[in-house]
Amino acid sequence: PIIPEEMLSLNSCTIDEYLSKSYVSHSPVESVCWAKGTSEPLIINSFKLENENLASIIDDIPEDLSVITGKPGNLDQFSDIISFSIIFTDQWRINYLSEQCRFITGYTKEELLESGRISWTDLINEEDRDNVRMARKNAIFKKHPYSIEYRITDKEGHTKYIWEKGAPVPDSQGAINKIDGFLHDITVKIKADLAMRSINEKNNRSIRLDALTRMAGGIAHEMNNQLMGISAIAGIISMKSSESDITESISKINDIIEKSASIINDLQRLSTEGDNEKKIMSAHTILDSAIEHFTSETLNRHRVEFSYGAPRHYLNADPEKIKEALCRILENSDEAMHKSGGSILISTENSKSAENTDIIEIKLKDTGRGIDEKYLARIFDPFFTTKTNGNSRGMGLSIALGIIESHGGSISCSNGKSGGLEVRLSLPVI
Repeated sequence: PIIPEEMLSLNSCTIDEYLSKSYVSHSPVESVCWAKGTSEPLIINSFKLENENLASIIDDIPEDLSVITGKPGNLDQFSDIISFSIIFTDQWRINYLSEQCRFITGYTKEELLESGRISWTDLINEEDRDNVRMARKNAIFKKHPYSIEYRITDKEGHTKYIWEKGAPVPDSQGAINKIDGFLHDITVKIKADLAMRSINEKNNRSIRLDALTRMAGGIAHEMNNQLMGISAIAGIISMKSSESDITESISKINDIIEKSASIINDLQRLSTEGDNEKKIMSAHTILDSAIEHFTSETLNRHRVEFSYGAPRHYLNADPEKIKEALCRILENSDEAMHKSGGSILISTENSKSAENTDIIEIKLKDTGRGIDEKYLARIFDPFFTTKTNGNSRGMGLSIALGIIESHGGSISCSNGKSGGLEVRLSLPVI
């Protein structure tokens, strides 16, 4: 049984009366109950499925004396579940929403149902709308319950995460043109999961980088000594011989030494990334300097657009190192767009970190080919690269990550919806 009688005690009716009311209703039915032997209130939302069974969601709500005593009008403020009913049309018109929608969306049910200015579909994130529409269509076609998670934007412009659970409901002739179900606000859970995932990923990266950093200084020192010896011997041979083939070979040796020295320099950068000479400077000024360096190095091969929207943009940071991190990211974009050219959009805005501190978010989005999703988790690993031309050492983003994290910031990457890679940096502002 969905609601065992020995476990629950309803405030307004008996279990049999409640189930009967839910079973014959064309819209979800809501009530309050208590676990037997306790004073902890629970909320039950129930609706009838197409197979004649009754589905219910039981959700805990904070204990409150006004709710326990059954005073009307107090239940809604504790619930994060919206009951809904949808008439099957091309627009998926919702014809019923419970009162809780105003606490989750900021809109009253009258605004979403009757005003004609905005609907529930308008609140759904554009990237998720097709998935939601397809889930509902499949439920109608297969005559089977469905569930889906998606994002909405509330009246204040905040993103919230919704878990929608519904089932098709037949009419008196057995035709299905309606869905009843629940919309559950799972924003807290999703954000907690994302924060934990981010912490785990950051910890794993830190462990890997810490191990490499401990070795990097010693390895770089030893390799540098060896290269100095090779370079000295090559110079002596060059001075004692004038034969063209030997001179050509010495030139190749010097090229190899130069490339090896560059790798050693990157290793040394990893081992000294925490040594910052901080000063107060605008992030926008540092960005301008990085963009100027980038366009000069790439001979204006790419179009760079920028939109600085952060009113608070001053950092207590090492400007040269922040510039280097930005240049490393821009170099990665250059390599991704090198053959055909492209554009890079750079933007800034202020927000709050997970610890509720003020930060500036810097986004750099290119029009390159992006990166395979299976490689995204490794993109900041030292020496990891997806490029096969042999010109990339896979150190640029690792060094950028080390610099940003040494300043108390974070960095992440994702593929853009229309292609390309988007890199997001966050740094504390003063």
